[in-house]
This record gives sequence, structure tokens and C-alpha cells, in this order.
Amino acid sequence: MVGNKDVWATFRDTSDIDTWYPPPQAWQAPDVITDSTGHLQDPVLISDSTGLFHLFWSQSVDPEKPDNEWRIFYSQFDGSEWLEPVGILKSPDKFANEISAAVDGNRKIYVTWHGKESGEIYFAWAEADKAYSVFEWSDPQSLPHPLGKAANPSIYPGLNNTLYVTFAIPINEGRGLYLIKSTDQGTTWSDPQLIFDGASAGWDIVGEAHLAQTDDGNLHILFAQKSPDSSQIADGLFYSNSIDDGASWATPTLVIDQPVVAFQILASDQLTLHRYWQTDVSVDSSLWHEVSLDAGLTWITSAPISVLGTPGPSDLVLDSLNRLHLLQRFTDIQGNELLQHWEWMGNSWESLDNQVENPQISTLASALTAYANSEGRLDVVTLEQQVDPNTGVLTNYLVTSNRFLDEQVPQVTPVAPELKPTETPTLDQPIVPVGTGQGTISTETTPIPATPTPISFEGMDVISPPTSSIVFLIVGAVSALVVMLLLILFMRLRGR
Repeated sequence: MVGNKDVWATFRDTSDIDTWYPPPQAWQAPDVITDSTGHLQDPVLISDSTGLFHLFWSQSVDPEKPDNEWRIFYSQFDGSEWLEPVGILKSPDKFANEISAAVDGNRKIYVTWHGKESGEIYFAWAEADKAYSVFEWSDPQSLPHPLGKAANPSIYPGLNNTLYVTFAIPINEGRGLYLIKSTDQGTTWSDPQLIFDGASAGWDIVGEAHLAQTDDGNLHILFAQKSPDSSQIADGLFYSNSIDDGASWATPTLVIDQPVVAFQILASDQLTLHRYWQTDVSVDSSLWHEVSLDAGLTWITSAPISVLGTPGPSDLVLDSLNRLHLLQRFTDIQGNELLQHWEWMGNSWESLDNQVENPQISTLASALTAYANSEGRLDVVTLEQQVDPNTGVLTNYLVTSNRFLDEQVPQVTPVAPELKPTETPTLDQPIVPVGTGQGTISTETTPIPATPTPISFEGMDVISPPTSSIVFLIVGAVSALVVMLLLILFMRLRGR
């Protein structure tokens, strides 16, 4: 006691000061790339072989009259900062949406988009190092398509610098899904090849598609069916593939027949494919993932992912080591805006660090695009909106967050169990291409469960014993019982 006051003492071990403070956040603080009171939509993020990030989006030129003209805007992360956005492309019909972008091995960037008024699919390109200059972009050209208004273009950089563009004729005669390709970096294009005949199949609306190519050169496609009542949301997804570079396509198989708001298909090697989709939030939003270890012959469904709160947009990306990452924005039950990050560990999804988004923006993101560059940096760009409570003016923001991925060995893909000739694959039946010479396909689909049953990957190497093994067990048990009965009878006879 000193002066009628207590004296307290404490101590701690100073040998490991790393435990004194919480670990640093993996994600960098969110940063605003651009903001505008005009409309923004369709952000698309890609990266070239040197690690530069390229961001494209569509923006109305006049905020007061947004329907007058839309241009494609661009920004670039040069290694230290995002450059000031610039309008690089004017659409010939003054409207641009449904933007898709890709970069090839020669660091040449390609952009496609949909012209709302004309129904054309437009294409332009620039060298990656010069993409920031509006003068370095080619004049937009219209890509070949059948009669009718085309929509939903998606460009994909294939092997040997082959460019593929898929698009839909959504309605009316000739509606269906089509493919064109270029082997000379977009100078010339093939005639449209029919992937799916929507008119013959009786579809009301043919939706968008995503393409992937495995290392053996085979093409794989995931595409949407829509209806007039829900043209903004897919009613279901179908899968098909081609083993002859798109000349003929396999019979489409049903993947899911529930409302879907987002989906993607990615190829990580010659045999491994991943496909995911996000179900409609108004129903019961979850993220579903399926993996094929045999080039699309069979698919195994992992457990669905759901967040505790209000789910937002999502995206699926592969990094340079072929590790799979799933990103999603959501609002938790406390009202915080978060970015959730999962990594596929080969048999399950592992939840990584959450990122708390800009606290000044209180509304859920309406779009998300993500990409991992060759240097291990993962960037996510989201489209946010905020209404000024004083003026009522709505402002759109493009916000970016990034982190560096841990350096580790590539994820080892489990080996698919070998199927015996008498066994049948689960979920999808083997897909047999039906070459017609004209690209038409049969529209009969293999029956598949409407709602995938969640299947854990845990213990996938443990295969159920075949029927012959079960028979041996039964025979052995019966034999043992007979021996015991004979022994009891023998003992009783001796007792007499």
C-alpha cells in the first residue's frame, strides 16, 4: 500500500512479439476507380501476361439523357495505380452493352459488345501496351451473324491464338446459339456455326453462354434458357461439348432447371472442368459448384455455399497456378458490406479472409468481376450505387479491392475413380457427339435431377463395394451360422 492506494504489477513474455498485434489484413482497403451520376454497367476485368490489369465498362455519355449515347470506357492498373478512365470506343449505333473482353498470348486485347438498336455484334482490338490511347483502337466492325438481332456476345481466347465468339439470336425465327472463330487475330471470321437450335427445341428465348477449352482442344459450353416472364434471369442451364473445334456438338444435357442469376465454366487442364452457378436470391440464393475430372463425361457436385445475410453478385476465377477462387459480395445480418473469398482445396471450399467494403457506400453491389494476374495478385471490381440523402442524386461507383495470393504448390486434382463397363456415371450420362455436318444437334436431353443433391468430396477414393463383394460377405455369414448350429447339435449329442 502506498498512500492508501493499491500497487499493481503485470508482465508478459516478449520473446514473440508477433502475437501482440492482430495479423495484417490480406485485402487492401477498397479504392474508387471512378464515379459518375450517369449510368454504368457491365464491368469486365482481365489481365495480360505481364500482369497489367485492364478494366472495361459501358457508360452513358450524358447523365441527363442516358439513352442518347453509351461508350465503352477503360482504365488500366499500371503496377502502382489505376489510370484515369477514358472513353476508348464509340459504338456505331451509339449504344454498347453486354461487353466481353479477352487477351491472347501476343498481348493483343479484344472487345466485343452488343448494339442495342441495330442488334449487331461489334468487335475492336488494341495492343495491351497502347490500350489506354483512344487512337490505338481499331474501328469497330460488325461480326457475321444470321438474320435477326443478335445478343449476348462472349469472346474467348483459345489455343494457338484462335479467337472464339459465341452469341445468341434470342427470339423469332433462327433463334439459337451460334459460334464464330478467327485464326488470324480477328482479321477474318468464319461463318456462324449453329451450336443449339432454339426454334426446333421450342425455346421461347435463348440466353447467354460461356465457353471453355481444355488442353486437348475440345470445346465446352454452358448456356441459358430463358422465358418472356423472366428474361433477365435464366430459367435453367444446359451443357454441351465439341471434339472437332465446333463443327458438331454433343446432345445438350440439363444442368439445373431453377432460376439462375450468374454462371461460369472454366477448364484447368486437359481433363478437369469446373462449372458454377448462383441461384436466384428471391428463391434461395446459393452458389453451386460441380467438377468434372473426365473432360465433362461425369460431374460431381460439391456442397452448396450460402452466406448468412443478403447475397450479392459473384465470380469464379483461376489463378496462374490453376487454383480456383470464388468471390461474392454480400450484406451480413449486421448490415456490413463484405467481400467473401473461398478457395477450392480439391475436395471442398475453404473460406478465406473477408474484406469489409467501403463504409461510405451502404448499398449492395449490383455487379462483380474478378481476375488473378500472373504475379499472384487477385483483383475484384464491383459496381456500387449510393443515393445522396440530401439531394436524392444517385451516384455510381466502380470500387476495387485486391490481395496477393499465398505462394504454394498448385492444387493437386484428385484422380477420378475408374468406371467399370457395367457401371453408369452419376448425374450426366456420357456425351456422344452427333455430327451432322451442319452443326445441328439433337435436342433430346438426358434426365438429370432438377435440383442437384449436395455430394461431399470427402472420401471420394472410397468406392462402394461392388455387388460381388456383398455376395461374398453374405455367403460367409451364412456359412459361419451353419457351422455354429452343427457344433451346438454335436455337443448336445455328446451330452446324451
